[in-house]
Amino acid sequence: MRKIGLFLILLGAITLQAQPSCITVEQANDTLLTITIDPQAHNDYGFSVPLTYALTLATAQDALTAWFRSGATAPWMQLPEKRNSDFFNGINAARFDSLQQKAFLSVAFAGDSDSLYLKITNASGASQAFLFSKICPYYDDRNAVVTASADDMAGWSMPKFNRALHVMRSFNLWVSCGINSGGANASTYRAIQAHLDSGYVEASCHSRSHPSMPYKDYYGEIIGNKQDIINNLNLPESFRKGAQEYVPVWIAPNGATNKTVDSLLSYGKFLVNRLYYSNYFGLPAWNNTLYMYNNIGVTRAFDPPSSQLGWGIGTNNIKNLNDAFDKALADRSVYHVMCHPNVVEWDKDYPWKHLEHISNRKNIWYASVGQLYLYHLAQSSYAMPTVVAERRESAPEQFQLLHNYPNPFNPATTIRYELKQTAPVRLRVFNALGQSVAALVDQTQSEGVYQIQWRAENLPGGVYLAILETPSGRQSQKMLLVR
Repeated sequence: MRKIGLFLILLGAITLQAQPSCITVEQANDTLLTITIDPQAHNDYGFSVPLTYALTLATAQDALTAWFRSGATAPWMQLPEKRNSDFFNGINAARFDSLQQKAFLSVAFAGDSDSLYLKITNASGASQAFLFSKICPYYDDRNAVVTASADDMAGWSMPKFNRALHVMRSFNLWVSCGINSGGANASTYRAIQAHLDSGYVEASCHSRSHPSMPYKDYYGEIIGNKQDIINNLNLPESFRKGAQEYVPVWIAPNGATNKTVDSLLSYGKFLVNRLYYSNYFGLPAWNNTLYMYNNIGVTRAFDPPSSQLGWGIGTNNIKNLNDAFDKALADRSVYHVMCHPNVVEWDKDYPWKHLEHISNRKNIWYASVGQLYLYHLAQSSYAMPTVVAERRESAPEQFQLLHNYPNPFNPATTIRYELKQTAPVRLRVFNALGQSVAALVDQTQSEGVYQIQWRAENLPGGVYLAILETPSGRQSQKMLLVR
């Protein structure tokens, strides 16, 4: 109990922290994107999952090539190009959408560098102008996510797990397996390692002994379980940073939790606690007290129903299962399916039909639970300080250059600004070479909000800079003309 008390005190020291802004995206010019990760966050969570950066291209071109490098002095590496017709998930890749003039570059941070650089070149090798748009909500800007988890992996259940993981791997589905390490010996770990090495399997914590509340040994069941996994297994690349390994998911035994469990999960740097209830869609909010995501359930379980087992949340109704997935897809949400491999009825049709219904779709990101939450932690909190700094070079109480709309644009955009007092105003547009291409305003104006349309029919596609000047200072705004 002394250990638990100490950890609760340590937790109290972090309760005032908000969700970390782990990622910073900066575009210093129109051909280079720089992404940095907070070193402490990088060390705490690894972040070896590729994030997808959406870029809007200045001109429509074929034969484009995407490049990345980890660190300012590292060599440039080519990103393999994938097309809409390809089936791929969670890898470093570039995908170009020529009709929309978009590029989607998916790249993971290297373990030995907190920075990442991206660029695009055309067929002649020249750098292609672009404007950073966003880190996509899901990998490769997919429409929805499918995750799967399986409970009670231990020595006694490995024969059933062997079959379940073989089946689900054949559908290209990731499975986050809740490991009860107290029921695992050397042979069990060898079997689990073989599954990790074969792919599509994540090692998750499920306690040592699968206890009911209250635990006799909270620290051993939670932190000890995590350390057992790290000490006995070589985890996949998604959960490594060099020699350091990560287990971000806790699958609650019996679906139960309490404040002591939650506190130790926070101390152990878990990202999410998966409980045992159904009809859960989407992603939870960040918990500023626990410094992790709020607890989640599952969408559906394809175990036998409780009327047959006497317990559980499973269903063998294929329409109910498939309809739940269809809802998640229509809502651009997350579908989380689970099972207990020890009771799955592979001799019946419904598990097979459901896995076939949800799998191998090119508009779905298939990820493990841990991969999803590592990605979401980075995507939901990134910052863009360069843009903010450019637009606030002068005292904001005197005047403000607002976002133009639309941006990107073709061929016209509306530039807006606000004056807090009467002042001489000059508004000009410059190209990427610093040449003035349009003088839009040059007069004294009174307090108020102004907007002016700029048309660029005769100019080439690329990044342009609107600059607003008054005696109080200067502000600028990047604009992308697409052709």
